Amino acid sequence: MKKLLLIIPFLLISIGLRAQGNLQFNRVFTLESAPATITNGPNVVKSLIVPVGKIWKIEAASFISNGSSGEFGIFSILLGNSALKSVGSGMESITNLPYWLSSGDYQLKAYVPNPVTGAIISLNVIEYNIIP
Repeated sequence: MKKLLLIIPFLLISIGLRAQGNLQFNRVFTLESAPATITNGPNVVKSLIVPVGKIWKIEAASFISNGSSGEFGIFSILLGNSALKSVGSGMESITNLPYWLSSGDYQLKAYVPNPVTGAIISLNVIEYNIIP
């Protein structure tokens, strides 16, 4: 009987508590920056805003350039200070995808060793609703 009296309060408390909300699929979309000239060093190419009550999952990131670079193919795509994708001179690739974003403001940045014109950063995103 004592064990039952100890278990019942824990069951009642655990029913009322939730560790997190559930995720419900909302949509899939592609975000692209406007064509930009990227100089040496990280350059902000687009500001991203994940709405309140949403979560974004970045599945893919691409760097497209119509211009020229002295070392074409070397680039990094950053979100804040975190690298999403980097390609080096030997075409070795580092990818930190998928990448999850909670609601808030973020800066999408691109880095190239030499100036590039007409650069576009493209992200494939899955958006989820947070259901309490």
